[in-house]
Amino acid sequence: ADHRAAAHPAAEFDAVAALVAEAVAAGTAPGAVTVACPHPLWADAVARRLERAGVPARIDAGPAKAKGDPRAPERCGRLRTRALAKLVRDPDDFTAWRSWLGLGDWLLRSDAFLELMAWAREHGVTAAEAFRTLRATPDGERGCQLFAKFDETADALGRLLDALAGASGAGAVAALEEAGCIVDEPVRGALAARERFDGTAFAALVLDGDAPDAAAPADVVAVAPYRRAVGRHGDLTVVCGMVGGFLPALDATSDRETVEHRRRAYDRDRLLFEALKATAAQRVALTSFADDRIENADALGLDVVRIYMEDGQSLAAVRPSPYLTDASPVPEAPTVTTRVGGLATL
Repeated sequence: ADHRAAAHPAAEFDAVAALVAEAVAAGTAPGAVTVACPHPLWADAVARRLERAGVPARIDAGPAKAKGDPRAPERCGRLRTRALAKLVRDPDDFTAWRSWLGLGDWLLRSDAFLELMAWAREHGVTAAEAFRTLRATPDGERGCQLFAKFDETADALGRLLDALAGASGAGAVAALEEAGCIVDEPVRGALAARERFDGTAFAALVLDGDAPDAAAPADVVAVAPYRRAVGRHGDLTVVCGMVGGFLPALDATSDRETVEHRRRAYDRDRLLFEALKATAAQRVALTSFADDRIENADALGLDVVRIYMEDGQSLAAVRPSPYLTDASPVPEAPTVTTRVGGLATL
């Protein structure tokens, strides 16, 4: 991979924009370029420089986090909407069920979930399988004291889905709000403008920030966070911020962590780095910077190797990413089967 080292972050932003502009001028389609960034500041700065260079770019930051308090009925409306969207997309998403069933209860019905997990262990099944089995079993035959707490909220979901089926867009907005869901703009407007409620489009609007039939511009450079960039495919991928603290994250090198934790963190981010490189069919370019102001380095959690003064400013020299020179075999990702029926990476 091509590596370009800059003196400081601003110079790195310039280098990334110049590199992409050169590639586009040489014939690479903007839509075939991905710029993977370590931080929103990098994404914003690179996108602005690309626009100034005449290269169309779009920041793909992914969906924003839903705000609210899951324990309070009056403050969990946005979380309820997101949980509903996940269940519309995948009715077997047990983590979404966990959210939906616990919303509005001060203890999130933790006592009922403990009973459910104990039942699942006793019968050798996942929590999702236990939930489906007990939901289909009459209350008097379950042998559980607390599972009935789930019935009211699960039934409420069924009634809401029935109300949404076949509803107009405006009718769907009304049904959602009646069920305690908060639907913000622009999702509200896009949903109300539809002739009929469409579950797939609703889930895409809430979870992805866009409807599936409103495709993002195809011929623009995608500027995205590292993990959002994984899974893309194009001709050129630029991975910014190849310094310690970004790739790998600081817990891979910090003396505050155990040796075993550092090893796992190093392997974790090495897998991320390899996944980023795999997004490019023709060329991978890496960029880094040598130093930054000490306050910035501290706020960003960078791996500082030296602090020095220059022109009255305190600067921090940062460690280059070890992945720039690490030619060792790529580690395998250790996984375990979870109690909700999926796989988790350790």
